[in-house]
Amino acid sequence: MTVAFSSAELALGWGAGLLSLLYAVLAARELGSRTRVGWGWWLALMLPLAGAAAYLVTRRPGTVSFAGDARAPWVTAGLMALGGLVWALAVWAGRVPKRTAGLLALALVAVAAVTWIPLQGGPRWATPEGARWVECFTARYRWDVYSTFGSDFDALPNLALYVPVGAAIIWAWRRWRALAPLGAMGLSFATESYQALVTDRECAASDVLVNLNGALLGMVLVVTLEVVLPARK
Repeated sequence: MTVAFSSAELALGWGAGLLSLLYAVLAARELGSRTRVGWGWWLALMLPLAGAAAYLVTRRPGTVSFAGDARAPWVTAGLMALGGLVWALAVWAGRVPKRTAGLLALALVAVAAVTWIPLQGGPRWATPEGARWVECFTARYRWDVYSTFGSDFDALPNLALYVPVGAAIIWAWRRWRALAPLGAMGLSFATESYQALVTDRECAASDVLVNLNGALLGMVLVVTLEVVLPARK
């Protein structure tokens, strides 16, 4: 049986695949420069993981709806501009190596593509529902969305989305690693607040914790690899 994909699904799949491939290549080069294991071996290991992460993220409900609408070219241009801005600021202001800054830019572009774009294009900062920002973090049902919709509805995509973020943050600012979890928490909190106040997306306090867990997983993986494997001299 042949499965037919819409143009939006194909565009989303190609975009997620390309983004994951670029991140995998840069991350493999980063690991190869820090350990005695060649970057080609790291790439062979990371490609399946990057593919799995892209699959989980693109399965998130609503991601196809904005991939094929009239805003798609503008959204793509905006995401590319965001990536370039993050890279430039990290390199020039943050004094981050160019390759590591590329990892950080790609990770943040992925977060923006999946969680920052309004699904229907309607901002709601002036509506009563959108003004109830505090309910995102106090209402009980906002802490229980996964038991209602299932863990694969949002939890697994969010977890996969923030693993590269955590790895990129801890690679970018080695001197400030102790503060890396706070940076990931701040990004997640800002994303949920933005969804509540500006977009038509649904905010949830449980997302903050899941996002933070994904970022922490990425950080732990990087530190573990650096401790277990001998450094390149």
